[in-house]
Amino acid sequence: MKQMITAAMTLMVLFGACAAQADTLTLSIQEESTAVVATFTGSVNTDALTDFGLNNAQPGILAYYGRVWAGATGIEKAQMWTGLDTGGVQDFAIDGATSSNSYLATSGSGGRVGIIASSGTLLLPQSYVSGSDISSSSTWAGRTLAALKLETGSYTFTYNGGVDTVEVYIGVAPGSGGGDPVPEPATLSLLGLGLAGMAARRLRRN
Repeated sequence: MKQMITAAMTLMVLFGACAAQADTLTLSIQEESTAVVATFTGSVNTDALTDFGLNNAQPGILAYYGRVWAGATGIEKAQMWTGLDTGGVQDFAIDGATSSNSYLATSGSGGRVGIIASSGTLLLPQSYVSGSDISSSSTWAGRTLAALKLETGSYTFTYNGGVDTVEVYIGVAPGSGGGDPVPEPATLSLLGLGLAGMAARRLRRN
């Protein structure tokens, strides 16, 4: 019985640690008035990804490859990180889109942040510190999602064994769900509490 209680308490500690360490990067791409705005917020656990070197990048969208880069306009070196599990998602494109349908942003702010779904790659500022806050956005004036060849939908990508996630929302409100949901550590912690409670009741009966 003591072993059961110990196991339950261990689960609680482990899942509590996961909850504290989990990082989520959110990309929201929405139509706003006569423009499309892409915004990255959240944080990334680069300790769980692989450094893929520097790349010259400027904010733009290439839906055919699932590539969205945001930040201040102009070319800027950024760090590439691989290891993202996209669950087979290769693009964010509508039918008929091609590799030539690339569109540069007309304005933006923040450091260079991006995603390439086709290669499971993230793009982050050179000076980015793992787990720190991210805030970066770009605007495509006079465009719509359809004009940028983007398909409406949402996705959840994972890395670090499913602990950390990247959520993408295109034309839908953030938090509306997408892809295959990852079990939340907080929910698993509740499971551990339940097991501990059951063990305690059984111990009292004995």
